[in-house]
Amino acid sequence: PASVDAKIHNALKDYRKEHHPYLRPMRMLHIDPFYEKTFYIAEGLLSLIALLILVLSSVNYVNLQTASATSRLREIGIKKTAGFSKRSLILQFLVESMSVSFLAGLIGVFLAELVLPLFNRVIGVTVGEHIFSNLPIIGIVMLVTLLVGFLSGLYPAWIIASFNPVMALKQKYATEAGNGMNTKKILVVAQFSISLFLLVLSFIFYRQTNYMLTCDMGFDTQHILFTNIITARDGSFDQLRQRLLEHPEIEDACMSDYIPFILPGGDDLNWEGASPEEKVFVRFYNVSPDFFSTYRIKLDQGREFSRDSRDGLNVCLINETAARVFGWKNPLGMHINLYDRKMEVIGVVRDFIAFSVHNPNEPHMYRLLSDTGNLSDKIYSIRYAPGKKKEAEAIANEEFSGFFPDDAFAFSHIQGRIQNEAGMKGWSSFRNITIFFALLSIIISSVGLFGLMVFFLKRKMKEIGIRKVLGFSLSRIYLKLSVQFLGYVGISILFAWPVAYLVYKGLPGAHKYGIQIWEFLLATLIVLVVAIATITYNILKAARTNPAEIFKYE
Repeated sequence: PASVDAKIHNALKDYRKEHHPYLRPMRMLHIDPFYEKTFYIAEGLLSLIALLILVLSSVNYVNLQTASATSRLREIGIKKTAGFSKRSLILQFLVESMSVSFLAGLIGVFLAELVLPLFNRVIGVTVGEHIFSNLPIIGIVMLVTLLVGFLSGLYPAWIIASFNPVMALKQKYATEAGNGMNTKKILVVAQFSISLFLLVLSFIFYRQTNYMLTCDMGFDTQHILFTNIITARDGSFDQLRQRLLEHPEIEDACMSDYIPFILPGGDDLNWEGASPEEKVFVRFYNVSPDFFSTYRIKLDQGREFSRDSRDGLNVCLINETAARVFGWKNPLGMHINLYDRKMEVIGVVRDFIAFSVHNPNEPHMYRLLSDTGNLSDKIYSIRYAPGKKKEAEAIANEEFSGFFPDDAFAFSHIQGRIQNEAGMKGWSSFRNITIFFALLSIIISSVGLFGLMVFFLKRKMKEIGIRKVLGFSLSRIYLKLSVQFLGYVGISILFAWPVAYLVYKGLPGAHKYGIQIWEFLLATLIVLVVAIATITYNILKAARTNPAEIFKYE
């Protein structure tokens, strides 16, 4: 394929300098017909989220292991005194870690098998029926599980195996020395950063996919039926239109060669004010005068085609993008060079999403379609009154059957065309998945934060006891301990916010919702609420401990 692509690259150089033909595998057409890679980017982002959740879980494990290390000090001291080497202790803890991870992997596969039908319903796509029948997936999951268990257990194993046997037997927490707490601070910041990043990312994904599904297309997508007819009949569409409008269920009707989300062709054109060799690709729409009113496409300047005066074939309308590309500040009265004719611009149409939210707006030119002549291969659109779809469809079928007695046709709803062509069903699934990730990240963050607080407060128990003996109130102790811990949230903002914003900028699609600061603030508030709730529970529990219990081993 690469060799053929290289040979045909310049096949159209005499016709279009900026357009080059290339081969495309048929197996990729249903996902990525034009190398837009939008779904691949979405897949990559989901993979990134999955990886971050895995890292977050690993950080949680490290925190919980190191936090629970004090309960194993005496075991370590006795084993070291009995002659156990550091290597054997590390091996023991690594085997424990990998065993826990492997068991978690098995439980995860069973849970995935149970949840898969629900997951398929949530995302609207069947990704599989039985996980246990997919041996490659199970094999990959188990290998990743063992690898995660090894990497997650490496640091705790090294730290715990490094305990001084004398200090361990005295129940002294050996990691108070050296850089143990520096590493722990890094893990704390990493914990908050990943949690905050995942929450912001979930908000961004949800709002972007929701915007793609509900954004203003620039035309009214409701109450439109259309059909394409191949016929040998000549005649006047206006006659059929008048018969349709006699029914109150029909509000408007038009004829065109293309409609939104059925992409027209075009050509490289020159325009007034440009040098003779300067050209730009413009898409052509041939429409009847009522095209804009039927689709409720608004005008920015000028006027639509006039049905009464019968505008000639040398006038046209353009969209805002065309006026901008041509560099026209006052487009009305300007001319476009269409082959051997000069087309005068009589109106400027507001931009609308013509094909997909992923595609940028292109220059459009609208030409008047002759009412008389061959009616074949035209798209006929009707706007029906709200709530009158069935009645309007029955009327349209009856009138069109009488007008085109020998031709087959079937009316479709424009909304279904939009969803199919833009891949909205896939993005709707993507939106639902982000909600799941948001909930999952909050749960994992809560568990991890609990482990961090256990570790933090075990080191602070003597300080808490001394402060209580000296008469410190519960509120002062709480404030003293919580401020330092919550300060890590502020540091995590410096990492999470910029990275989340860069992801937003890199999201696929030419049309995006406007990101707002409240999304970052809300995500931060959620992390703070979870942190404060966890911190409050653990600090109050520790602060209520009898000082005598704390100092009884001293």
